[in-house]
Amino acid sequence: MRMIRNGALAAGAMVAVAFLGACSDSPTAPAASRVNASKPSFAVVDPGFTVTLVRVCKAASSPAGTYTINVVGGDVASVNLTPGQCATVMTNTASGPLKVATVSEDVSSFVNVKFDSLVANAAIDASGTTILASSTTNSQAAAANQFHGSTVVFYNSAVPHEEPKCTYTKGWYRNHGKDNITGADGLSLTVEAAIFAATPGKPGNVTWSGSNDVLNLYQQYLAAIENGGKSGPQSVKDAIKLVDDNSSVTGSAISTSLTQAQVSAAINTLSSFNEGSFKGFPHCE
Repeated sequence: MRMIRNGALAAGAMVAVAFLGACSDSPTAPAASRVNASKPSFAVVDPGFTVTLVRVCKAASSPAGTYTINVVGGDVASVNLTPGQCATVMTNTASGPLKVATVSEDVSSFVNVKFDSLVANAAIDASGTTILASSTTNSQAAAANQFHGSTVVFYNSAVPHEEPKCTYTKGWYRNHGKDNITGADGLSLTVEAAIFAATPGKPGNVTWSGSNDVLNLYQQYLAAIENGGKSGPQSVKDAIKLVDDNSSVTGSAISTSLTQAQVSAAINTLSSFNEGSFKGFPHCE
């Protein structure tokens, strides 16, 4: 009954150089000027830079969303970027002292995204030192003047799903939407959320064969998977496998070949697990 799960978007400290073409805040990227900076022993992406400008970029490999880059000492206080986008946050055409901006990324509004690293090319710190660095500290001082420029690229990845130490009911997953589900059974987040949201009186786009117990069964099944039931008590693992082997979802249509007695027994086991009745898997407070 497996459906192909949407691949989790992941990001590392390295992406293809093709990212540079996508990461531009002008139709034609200005010619880059280079500072002779020795690369550290670990490999990093070289995003290039342009004199007079401090630019920030969001790595194209980061999970979809709008990311806020905070800026201290620049021409703007913050800028919002989507993966593959760049923006200029400071311009300094003077030949005198370097003008320094400190940039940092805020992912606090994301539930399932974490900051991974940043790569700064030709970033000039306040002391005038040229650096080429990859850092897991979410802050970078970058500077520019008539002779220097800086580009800082931020990388993110999806947070690996951690099985909860306590269990939630199917109603909890219904009320807390896509931010708290993982695509159980290979379903897309949209379809899984729609199944949790469906009720016999308000099914939305979800349909099911047989009695309303079939909907309840599949909701309990999905909740049990989200709650770590595949690593739970044997009876719960057996119930999950029973549903897994004899049920399917096509589009948003649920079907099962289980008998009514099997459906009822599986519901009883899975709902008890989701409600915290099994030792070692208490209900979340």
